[in-house]
Amino acid sequence: MKKILGIVVLGLLLSGCNEMDKKYPTKLFGIEMYDDVNNYTFDDKKLTIESGSKREKFDAWLFSKKIKFHKNSSFGYFYLYTNKDLKIIDISSGISISEKKSEFKNKCLKERNQFIKNFSTLYKFSPNKFKNKFFINGQGVEEDPSYTDRKYIIFKSNNKEMVILSSCIYNYENEDGEIFIDQRMTFGIEDREFQIKRMLDDNMVETKKMSNEMIKFDLAGL
Repeated sequence: MKKILGIVVLGLLLSGCNEMDKKYPTKLFGIEMYDDVNNYTFDDKKLTIESGSKREKFDAWLFSKKIKFHKNSSFGYFYLYTNKDLKIIDISSGISISEKKSEFKNKCLKERNQFIKNFSTLYKFSPNKFKNKFFINGQGVEEDPSYTDRKYIIFKSNNKEMVILSSCIYNYENEDGEIFIDQRMTFGIEDREFQIKRMLDDNMVETKKMSNEMIKFDLAGL
């Protein structure tokens, strides 16, 4: 069953129109996609794959604190992944937002949409170029599931297929009987092949857009 789900999800992930458009950036936070990670370290000590944390099920290595990012004030944390040759295949950022369930206004979505609008203006293309898909992550597995609202553009540059993407990811937290909706706003550029592997590993299955009332509905155990 899991294999069938994987095939279905893969088909969904592969759908969408690729674009050849040099207006889309391949550099983010001062870091260029597919460049050597050692061009962005704080000192002259060379990084190896042992310096990073390996993604459990496939060859990708996570680096964060040892990398010199040009940090954007919209985000609280920054990280990147490389392949086994230490070539950068993912440049990402995120910020955490929390709201009480009783006071939920979906701050993440408002901030994400404004950021996309500003980003598109900066690079002189329409924000309507971003497509929108929705996913449930990890439903039916041991970890608590989450809901993802994702905006993305799939494009090619120098024969490399990449994705610009920005997501709002929703989880649920119980603190002394008070339910909070934890939200992560993310933004990044990824190698397309890496993205497909990562999404399959995260058991992301496409769903319909959820209203704010549905987002407030805890998915755990369902």
